[in-house]
Amino acid sequence: MITDTQSTAVGDLLNQQLTVSLGTIDGANDDRSDVTSESCDADTEGTVTYQYPFAGTTVDTGSAVVILVCTDNPLITVANVTGETERIAILVLTEQGMVPSSVPVGNCPTAEEGEVISQVPDSGTATAGSPVTLGVCDAGTRQSPEMRLWPALS
Repeated sequence: MITDTQSTAVGDLLNQQLTVSLGTIDGANDDRSDVTSESCDADTEGTVTYQYPFAGTTVDTGSAVVILVCTDNPLITVANVTGETERIAILVLTEQGMVPSSVPVGNCPTAEEGEVISQVPDSGTATAGSPVTLGVCDAGTRQSPEMRLWPALS
């Protein structure tokens, strides 16, 4: 089966406001795969600072465009939740505005089942909404650890 695909050139989204950029993407590309943010000055908030594919690149209509948008989200201090239970760690990080997930870790003889034995990134500063991955003691044997994503708790 041979199908014809239509092509389009990716528009230049750099230095545009996010709402303008999304309209440009919708006009030529149906799939917005990823909008990510980076911390920067308040006067440039909402401005596109990076895009891929780059402007002028010919892509199939409907292809994803990844954009990086400036935000003035303040840096926050991420709590050190190592030693806490998984549930408490998730609650603390979610309350801080972080996006926690956990990975089971075997062979943890000095920790209790369900205890957080590592976190990435370590405690320190990060932009609100950033991911934090927790290594949680799991005495059971697992061939391949599966990541558990936790939605924001309200």
